[in-house]
Amino acid sequence: MKIINTLKDSINLHKDKAFFSLSNIVKVLIYFLTTKIVSLLIGPVGVTLVSQLQNIISILQVIATGGMTVGVTKYTADYKDQVIRQYKLNNTALLMTIMFSLLVAIILFVSFNDISIYFLGSEKYGYVLVLTGFFIIGYSLQNLNNSILVGAKKYNLSAKYTIISSLFGLIYSITLIYFLKIHGALIATATFQSFGFICRLLLVDLKDFLKYKITFKIDWILVKKLLKYSLFTFINATSIPLAQIFIRQIIIDRVGITDAGIWDAMNRISFGISFFVNITFSAYFIPAVSNIKNQSVLKLWLRKNIFFLTIIMSSLCFFVFLFKELVIRILYTSEFNSMIVLLDYQLLGEFFKMMGWLFGSIMLAKALTFDAILFEVIFNVISICILSYLFISKDNFHNVSMLYFLNYVMYFIFSLIHFKFKTVKQFSSSASAS
Repeated sequence: MKIINTLKDSINLHKDKAFFSLSNIVKVLIYFLTTKIVSLLIGPVGVTLVSQLQNIISILQVIATGGMTVGVTKYTADYKDQVIRQYKLNNTALLMTIMFSLLVAIILFVSFNDISIYFLGSEKYGYVLVLTGFFIIGYSLQNLNNSILVGAKKYNLSAKYTIISSLFGLIYSITLIYFLKIHGALIATATFQSFGFICRLLLVDLKDFLKYKITFKIDWILVKKLLKYSLFTFINATSIPLAQIFIRQIIIDRVGITDAGIWDAMNRISFGISFFVNITFSAYFIPAVSNIKNQSVLKLWLRKNIFFLTIIMSSLCFFVFLFKELVIRILYTSEFNSMIVLLDYQLLGEFFKMMGWLFGSIMLAKALTFDAILFEVIFNVISICILSYLFISKDNFHNVSMLYFLNYVMYFIFSLIHFKFKTVKQFSSSASAS
């Protein structure tokens, strides 16, 4: 009977994980549909401004959660059978999230005009940052709620909330963009995730909510534990947005805001490819590598997964390459046709980026956190920004995708070297220790 129950639990868990992956796919499809509406109604300039605001908000959102979401997920899983510790964790995470969100709100209320002028090119968009300050708490609480659900392995519930809030966000965004054009797109970007949190509140079981005891006491030992995960989370979540803001500004200054919108639209295609691969592999790779203690087993596992990842990435990239004109027509408009000459090197760069990501996952699995952070900073920020600063100009705008390709070829090569000379030693030490 015990074996049957265990088997049922395993089947249910895999079903929930599949539904969770489906919710992320729905999220990406909605992301592309919203992008289509933006490109149709407000063109490349609108895509530039929306992308810039999304990058700013994604950085603020990490600060507003204190970068603790990964830690909350881990300790929710660790304390699943310890009710008192779970209550302490939830209360501490909730209060810290509120404190960090209020800090972000105050910063935005004080400096919204300066941020708007510097990043959005005009103070007339300052009100959007004020709205972000008001609504950031909703996003933070939604993210916290999602971290708790994933840690508790309630994938089905998390997926249901994600799908419903994403669909609501789509309707909300399209309505605002249709009536208010660029201002509607910016307002939707600043506020729709908080309305997603309201959806979660409306869907939550009242009995479960009443069971939750809010004591307004912070457990500082737990805070210390949670903040251990903040550095990597913060660097991981902000490195690419920071680099994109920097490169986008170079393109706007040297080439033009329309070309910056075309570059952003191309990045969204890259995001779709990498996101698909990430949701397919990330839940599997790190736990699988963590359990491998033997070098020969690792090499066999790596050979199999490199082959599998190569097939998937090459198929996706080749499909987009083969039908790039059709892809651009479906996702965007004729205003974005100049992207065609940029996509070839971008797709090659995306291929090597994901191959390097495989070795980065092994670093994390073997607790080489500093090394993973170093690679993240060097290749997602420093290298790509320096290359862009040196080689992007009005006459050589096509360099932007070539630089992306060159950067991630280097990332893949150095990840491979790191794996051969350092990561493998972790398996040697693990094997000898066991």
